[in-house]
Amino acid sequence: MRIGIYGRHPLLHPGFNSTMSFYNAAGFARLGCDVVIIYPPDSTRQATDSEVSDFHDLEASYLPKTHVKWQTIEEFFADDTSYDVGIWQSYAKDEETIFDALRKKSRLMTKNQPRLFCYDDKDDARRLQNLARKFDLIGFALNEDHRRAEVIRPLLPNPVHFAFIGRGACPELLSRVPKAAEPTIFVDMPPKPIDGTGDISLKHAWLALSKLRETYPHVKISTFGNKTAPDFVRRAKSAPFWDFYKQQISPSWIIFTFNYSTTVHNTRKVNTSTDRWMFLGQYENQVMEMHLSGGIIAAHVSDLADELIPANLRSALFHSFEDINQIHSGLCLSIESFPEISSRARSFGAEHHHYATVGERWLQALSRL
Repeated sequence: MRIGIYGRHPLLHPGFNSTMSFYNAAGFARLGCDVVIIYPPDSTRQATDSEVSDFHDLEASYLPKTHVKWQTIEEFFADDTSYDVGIWQSYAKDEETIFDALRKKSRLMTKNQPRLFCYDDKDDARRLQNLARKFDLIGFALNEDHRRAEVIRPLLPNPVHFAFIGRGACPELLSRVPKAAEPTIFVDMPPKPIDGTGDISLKHAWLALSKLRETYPHVKISTFGNKTAPDFVRRAKSAPFWDFYKQQISPSWIIFTFNYSTTVHNTRKVNTSTDRWMFLGQYENQVMEMHLSGGIIAAHVSDLADELIPANLRSALFHSFEDINQIHSGLCLSIESFPEISSRARSFGAEHHHYATVGERWLQALSRL
């Protein structure tokens, strides 16, 4: 099967989209598919020699040249090759011309959709129908969304094909660096705050971590892009995902997430199937990556889908951003029980979030069309 992925190149665009392009290609390539990754025209970042060398090592291991090739957007438009499947791995606006070109060259179009539904029948039916107009197969990153799609299917005027795909990463890449000897916490970077709120999305984190330093004086804390971080927090630089893994995800014991209610693209609440209000955020890649590395998630219980964090990995979840004592207690419990929780996290991640499993699910769903 020949697959075209419109995505981003890890050397040119650090971040979610380029990481998923890499894993999508790796998952299909290991199943014998021929994959072409088409990266967008604004690829202007200059990679260092060490980054280029590291990426070539990853290519050799996970993106064999016999099955995976890269194309610039100019090469894509000049090439008359057709695809069995086109994958749209982009969330940028104003790319209709590129989408239409890939759609025209592909027998089937598909996308792996982050959290989608708001549990309002009319609105959810509209969202699903809009995707169905563009894609022959709608993949869902969350099983909860897949179940919801089954419920609202009868409301749609035309047939819709969808499947649970999930998200996956590579356990080997996430365990190349062992966990740090001392408790180490990485604080996630929030998006732009809502106008008028100020940068308060991590206020609870800084207060709880300041208190934690009194209990564990040797705890190490880092973040990037947070201008309001206290002086005791080390500021890291953005990097391609394999370096981000080595520098932040892999050695960290805990990742601390932000308050979704204060960020500009998560202002809409949704009522989930369990009647719990949740902010409509994208599927959090760092959650599955931390589990695969043996790490723990510190977050509000309403900011993450239940399926991402089973009951035995909830030591650092909390119910109120104002209850600093509860947040602190959860962090202490996680540190005290870290070896046991870390082992459970690795097992859960390997079972549910391996990139190879994602590729297999996706290919099986496509083969039924």
